[in-house]
Amino acid sequence: MTNPENVDPYAHLGEMIERVGVLQKEALAITASALSHDRLVEVWVNATGVVIKIEIDPEAHAELGARGLAATITETTQEAAAIAQREVAVMTAQIREVTGIAKVTAELAQVPGLADLTTPVTASTTDPDSEERTKSRADRGGW
Repeated sequence: MTNPENVDPYAHLGEMIERVGVLQKEALAITASALSHDRLVEVWVNATGVVIKIEIDPEAHAELGARGLAATITETTQEAAAIAQREVAVMTAQIREVTGIAKVTAELAQVPGLADLTTPVTASTTDPDSEERTKSRADRGGW
């Protein structure tokens, strides 16, 4: 194949790699926090939703009891993780645009049978002992 304009087809590659690197660093630096509705618990997570800090009001246990406090921590952690996921999704969308992956994904979504592969799935946040999870484990022949 000839290149009549003598244009380097990979000239933009260096810029793209540099931009993606910057976006990845920004995405990995994301932290998010959530404050419980009763303002007794605050949880911080990193970009992957891993808890990096928890602050609990000294009166929380007395006000909520052990189970209530555990539920509040769980709910607040899930809220913080959801915030982080949304922020990371924005950064990921930018990376997908810069690299052209967004266009390819859109094209693949038009192919019968492949649309489901391009649709993000959301993991359940139900309790480990919930009917949903115990049924899933039973279906897999586990536990």
